[in-house]
Amino acid sequence: MDLTEKTLSTREIYAGRVIKVRVDTVSLPDGNRSIREVVEHAGAVAVLAVDDDD
Repeated sequence: MDLTEKTLSTREIYAGRVIKVRVDTVSLPDGNRSIREVVEHAGAVAVLAVDDDD
């Protein structure tokens, strides 16, 4: 079963240094339309060093 959604339109709500927010209108496999609220973030990594003294 193909559950692929087709993006019909995209509206950028906010674009900052860390995140972007957009609203997509999509066409569902059954022909209905829906709204997707998307937050984009480039990702991050954190390292915490712990030894026996901590």
